[in-house]
Amino acid sequence: MVTTGEIQKIIEEHIAGTDIFIVEIKMIPGKIMVFLDKPTGITIQECGRACRNLLNTLEPTGILETNDVDVSSPEIGRASCRERV
Repeated sequence: MVTTGEIQKIIEEHIAGTDIFIVEIKMIPGKIMVFLDKPTGITIQECGRACRNLLNTLEPTGILETNDVDVSSPEIGRASCRERV
C-alpha cells in the first residue's frame, strides 16, 4: 500500500526547483488525486508531466492495478490531467 506521504515525496522530488507546489493530495478507494498549482497558474502540460512521473514511479508497486491517478489544478474550470490505468 502506498501512503499519502509517499505520494507527496514523489511529487516533491519531481517539482523541486520549480515554482509548482502541492495544494492537496487525496486518496480514496480506487483513486489517487493530486492537486498542483503555481503562482502564475499551472499548465495542463505540467500536470501531465507530473502525472506521468507519478505513474512511472508507482508502476512497480502494483497500486495502479486498482487505482486511477488524477493530477490536476484545483481551480474550477481547469482541465484535468487524468491518466486512467
